[in-house]
Amino acid sequence: MKFSLRSARKTGAPEMGPRRHRLQPQPTPPRTGPGGQAALRPALLALLVAVLLWLPAWPAAAAGSGPSRAALVVRFSDGRVETRCVAFEEAAISGAELLERAGLGPIFDHGSGLGGAVCSIAGEGCAFPREECFCRCQGATCEYWAYYHGHDGRWLYSEIGASSYEVTDGAVEGWSWGQGSFSAGTEPPFFSFDAVCAPQTAAAAPSGSLLAPWPTLRSCKVRSRPRRRPSRR
Repeated sequence: MKFSLRSARKTGAPEMGPRRHRLQPQPTPPRTGPGGQAALRPALLALLVAVLLWLPAWPAAAAGSGPSRAALVVRFSDGRVETRCVAFEEAAISGAELLERAGLGPIFDHGSGLGGAVCSIAGEGCAFPREECFCRCQGATCEYWAYYHGHDGRWLYSEIGASSYEVTDGAVEGWSWGQGSFSAGTEPPFFSFDAVCAPQTAAAAPSGSLLAPWPTLRSCKVRSRPRRRPSRR
């Protein structure tokens, strides 16, 4: 009896020979191409605009939160002038506190009835309490530390003592050792506030992710592993 492939197909008998395997379709990997970038661009653009709108307001807020400052001008008997820019956290301090915080080593007489008379600044003047605070005002001539307040580009002689006068932000205070009376004295050279206290510069923008460059999205191709075909033997 002859057996052939043709008769096997008719009778439903299994065919002899190599089997053929059908390859199942593989799922398509997600695309990360230009289309993905286009979907992210509106969100990144909105975030970038928000950061750019916030940056100009940041230095102003930083500068406004700084301490108060006052300018101090001190003239000594030899004509030497020293200036100080004194910062303080309070809304106001006294003229005596300004001298102390300037680091000039003032000596005061708080019992003189003048609201805290200044006897010595940086070692020049009268060594109170070993000697009287106004040790150079015993005769016809009088030398002492005269106190001034800056106003409209000129000095005004202070009518009250340094311990009673309030110094606020932007003030200009002056002291001068020399001859005078208790209504006028030797004026120090005038300095404006900006000449002593340089304008506060805006703080540098913080480094970090706010100003870092945005990551670049790159397209890539996903390669599937090659599949082996069944070999025919």
